[in-house]
Amino acid sequence: MHITTAQIDSYRRNGWLLCRPFVGGEIRDIQQWVDEIQHWPDNGDWLHYREMTDSGPKLCRTENFTPFHAPLCEILTTGAILEIVSALMGEQAVLYKEKINYKLVGGAGFLPHQDAPAYPFIETS
Repeated sequence: MHITTAQIDSYRRNGWLLCRPFVGGEIRDIQQWVDEIQHWPDNGDWLHYREMTDSGPKLCRTENFTPFHAPLCEILTTGAILEIVSALMGEQAVLYKEKINYKLVGGAGFLPHQDAPAYPFIETS
């Protein structure tokens, strides 16, 4: 999916861009893959994180799953998403860290935040 100069200008002006790089079947695939990862055991090289809820610990996040899930790795490191993000950044984008945040019933949720301050050692141009 290519984005236009007008879309890039809109992103720079407003700080956001709505685009739909996936169609219905692809969205269902992604939902199914995330569900698969959610049910992976805790003893793998991926990282499951749990939070305490009123009904006990609940899975709230999974990280480091792309080395173990080829279809999601491909979506996140090639194709439309990478192309769009690269165009918006004005340079080639790379996947630095991936995570799935699950929004489950009884979960605490996350306040809006910016991760960038957590990585002061990363140089930006």
